[in-house]
Amino acid sequence: MLVLNRAVYLSLLLGMLPTTAWADFWADNCPLDRPKPMFSNGGFRLNKSTGLATEIITLNKDVTLRLEQRTCEYLSRTYIFILKERQAETHVAGWQYKKSVELLSLLEKSSAAKLKFADEKLDFADEKKALDNYVQQEPLPKEGVEIDINDRPYDSYENISVDSQIGKKDFRIVVKISSGPY
Repeated sequence: MLVLNRAVYLSLLLGMLPTTAWADFWADNCPLDRPKPMFSNGGFRLNKSTGLATEIITLNKDVTLRLEQRTCEYLSRTYIFILKERQAETHVAGWQYKKSVELLSLLEKSSAAKLKFADEKLDFADEKKALDNYVQQEPLPKEGVEIDINDRPYDSYENISVDSQIGKKDFRIVVKISSGPY
C-alpha cells in the first residue's frame, strides 16, 4: 500500500508541474512564427520551450557577434558584440553609442558573405541615426534607454537600446532592437 501511495503522490506532483518546459513556445497565441537563421555559418540553435534562438559568427579577428532572437507578439533581436580588446574611450560620456554605430556598420559590411540568403542585406541606417540623435540631444547619455527608431503610432513601436559589459576576458556591447506588437 505504501508503494501505491508514493506512486499516487508522484503522479499528483508531476501533474502540478508547469508543462511549458515540454511545450512548443509558439503553439499558443503567437502571431509571429519561429525565428529563422540569419547567418549561413552561425550555428543556429532554437530552444522551442523558451523561444530563444541563437547564432554566433566572427566578424573579424577582434569581433565576434552573438545574435539572440525572440519572436511571438514582439520581434526582438539582441546583437551582442564581443570584442577582444578593452576599449580606450570608456571614460567619455556616450562612448557606447559611438561604438554601437561602428559595430552595426561593421556588421552591415561583413553580412553580405555571412547571411543565410544571398539576396538579403542588413541595413541599420535608421537605427544608427536614432543612436546618433540620442547622443546629440542628451548631455549625459545613459545605458539601457529605449530609443524610438521611427515615429510610429501608439499601437506599434520600434526601438533600440545599448548596454556595455566590461569583463576580465572580453568586452561586450549589447544592442537590442525590438518592434511590435504584431
